[in-house]
Amino acid sequence: MGWMGRLLPAVAIGVALVAPQAARVEAQPSQVLLLRHGHKDPNRGDFNLSPQGFQRAQALAIALPLCFGPIGRILTFVMDPDTSKNARSYQTAVPLAVATGVNIRIMGDALEQSRRLGEQIRRQPLDRGRLVVVFWEHRHLPELAAGLGWPDVEAYAQGIVLDRKALLQAMGPPPAAGSEVASNDLAILLWLQGSRTPEMEANTWLTLDRNPMLFSRALGVDLQQTTPTLEAGLMAFLAPINAVMGRFKRDFGRPRPFVQYPQIQPCLPREASASYPSGHSTWYRATAELLADLIPERRERLLSVGYHGGASRATCGAHFPSDVEAGQRLGAAAARQVIATPQWQAFRKDPALQAELETLRRVPADRLMMLTR
Repeated sequence: MGWMGRLLPAVAIGVALVAPQAARVEAQPSQVLLLRHGHKDPNRGDFNLSPQGFQRAQALAIALPLCFGPIGRILTFVMDPDTSKNARSYQTAVPLAVATGVNIRIMGDALEQSRRLGEQIRRQPLDRGRLVVVFWEHRHLPELAAGLGWPDVEAYAQGIVLDRKALLQAMGPPPAAGSEVASNDLAILLWLQGSRTPEMEANTWLTLDRNPMLFSRALGVDLQQTTPTLEAGLMAFLAPINAVMGRFKRDFGRPRPFVQYPQIQPCLPREASASYPSGHSTWYRATAELLADLIPERRERLLSVGYHGGASRATCGAHFPSDVEAGQRLGAAAARQVIATPQWQAFRKDPALQAELETLRRVPADRLMMLTR
């Protein structure tokens, strides 16, 4: 095994996509590499790279120039100034910048404008004939890739294409302005705002990040340490669901509650993305349904986590209740579509996954009770 064979396991941070030759014109970069940010340690409760994630980023700093040649530009996703979420995109890029002397440019509009930024990268005369390396937040990678003109970006994970028309029908449109449902949305948020306790507010922060580890309590184990095949598979199968959800958000463009109504004061960081449907509600419900398909013995417990991950968004005024309900419907419907695919069925039969599921089934009941107190 040569040096590259020994190095590759250390640099498997994400997927590197190269712009096809046929799509290039004179004003385009010669190549664009898209990489997911590195790994974090969910047990620490912060948003920084884990030591292992940083080691992989250091390995990338060696591998990328050797494999692809001189680096022209390094771009990263924006970091949330309030919570430091997405810090890992920048942290993953730092070793490459240090090794090559190329400055890092943080894309300030990345959260809402990933698609537009992709279009800008494709047309930037400054990058003509150069290699551009982009470290991005995984949920927004499909939008960036779409802006670069790459086809089928919503199916980049596991080759799954979801039926958007059926999902839209299951989810339904947002309530019309001035309707009874819209009025109830505001009334509920105002009541929650006046009734929530400091403990309730603190609990909403537990689900701020979309992380499968938050289902560990329902299963009685540390998913990352005990079931790595399961965790990695979940993230891959959730990617096309996240992409479709993001498309619906852009299409409907419903403003957040605190944007429409100044009297709403959220107890979570203000997000600039559209409100309908709730991305957290979609993600938590879909994750719960996928896990429940694998471990039906724990279905009730898993769905409880799925409901909580969405409800916390309304509790803190980050979403309207109807956003959360739509996310629950979308997450459940999208999970059913994924479960029906040959890819999911093949994943279920994976011997490594089956061994991990058997470990989960052997977790004693008292362990489950202890982890849910």
